[in-house]
Amino acid sequence: MTLKGSLQTVSLYGIIQLLCNEHKTGILRVFREKEEYQIFYLEGSIIYAIKSKKEARLGSLLIRDGLITNEILESCLELARERRQAIGRILIDEGHITLKDLEKYMYQQVEEIIYSLFLWPEGDFQYRDTKINLSWMVVVKLNTLELLVDAFRRVDEYRSPAKPA
Repeated sequence: MTLKGSLQTVSLYGIIQLLCNEHKTGILRVFREKEEYQIFYLEGSIIYAIKSKKEARLGSLLIRDGLITNEILESCLELARERRQAIGRILIDEGHITLKDLEKYMYQQVEEIIYSLFLWPEGDFQYRDTKINLSWMVVVKLNTLELLVDAFRRVDEYRSPAKPA
């Protein structure tokens, strides 16, 4: 299945929910100008997301919270390239983080990406069914409904005017 269109005519929430309900496996691309976000689905569950800008990438989140250093990230990125594996798998294999850490930060990465997408007034999307090679990564199936509820809460808080104390 291929699905494409504009966020001005179809809601992102509806697209995400449809792919979940239909148990789709593939990649949803959402883009505008020079920005592109990709959300990866496996049997209707979001398993990964990435955006073109680096601030929401897994390594940056782990450095921000002090779980790893920039040096560890660079070393593990090199190993990931050599072994053709995901950075999360390398960080676990090298003992820098636990699977529980990876799950927490992957959820946070996906949530931040979806949250930022809900703030876009316009953009385009394209979904394509595709087999995803999972041999290189640790697969964490995220709860799509929980992600959407959290993202909506954050967007609502962002858009609501601050109340006086």
